[in-house]
Amino acid sequence: KVLEQHRIVAGGVPADTLNDMRAALEECSEKQAEVLLDWAASGTRLELVPLWDEEEMVAIQCFALQSNEVMTRQLEQTLNRLPVGIWLAKPNGEIYWVNEANPGYSPETASGAAFDSAAWVDRVHPDDLVACATSFSKAAVKGKVDPFEFRMCVVDGDYRWFYCDGGPIVNDDGTVDRWAGIALDIHDRKDVDERHRREVSDLIAAAQAEAVQSAKTQAELNQVQKMELLGHLAGGVAHDFNNLLFVIQLNADQILRSAADNKIKEFAHQIQRDVSRARRTASELMTFSGRQPKAPHTY
Repeated sequence: KVLEQHRIVAGGVPADTLNDMRAALEECSEKQAEVLLDWAASGTRLELVPLWDEEEMVAIQCFALQSNEVMTRQLEQTLNRLPVGIWLAKPNGEIYWVNEANPGYSPETASGAAFDSAAWVDRVHPDDLVACATSFSKAAVKGKVDPFEFRMCVVDGDYRWFYCDGGPIVNDDGTVDRWAGIALDIHDRKDVDERHRREVSDLIAAAQAEAVQSAKTQAELNQVQKMELLGHLAGGVAHDFNNLLFVIQLNADQILRSAADNKIKEFAHQIQRDVSRARRTASELMTFSGRQPKAPHTY
């Protein structure tokens, strides 16, 4: 009858379960005292109680009870084996239970039932308290938790990054009975992201420095090209100027040889002096253009 009531086919009961039942019956018979047997697989508790008749045990009564305590313990053991942090909160957002899967998220005490909400808040990084409080406040209004990241002081005293998300468990009337969520340790991912960010920042800085150096080099190259162009121009002008001066010098010499008037000769001498000065200017232009070395002279 016990098996049928719990929808367990008698022929399909595992041998170890039947052996446990036989052992419990034998223990109850031998001790003539109540014996309790928990069925871990179904969360059922069997209570074997002796039935007396004038100080003689005439039978054993078997009570099959669905044990909330067993179910709760099994669920808690299961949650504590998960590789992620699990949390439960009251409708007002106050966290009252966390599992032991993540040593950075669970309290130092082994039992999540002894979790101290105030201690949990004290371990949150001061810069992230507003984010945590804001998220739970919004959740109470919106009916869902907006995922957020925060830092918490772990058991070794260092702060680690966590990712938090969750949702409400509602009653039949739609009111929130409690909140359930997860907290994932993402510190290593954060470290990788930060390292990549620094590498990208360094690359950008190097590229910017290279761009500045390239612009400076280009400006210097433009200046050199400009000076080379001016040099070529100055050289061409000096060459043409020297040709003109040569013609002027020939004409002045011709005047000196053929003129009888002293005043005209004086004009010719002045032209020669001016031509000499002009040649020095032409020589300066040639030196600037790089076509000949600059020679010392006296003005």
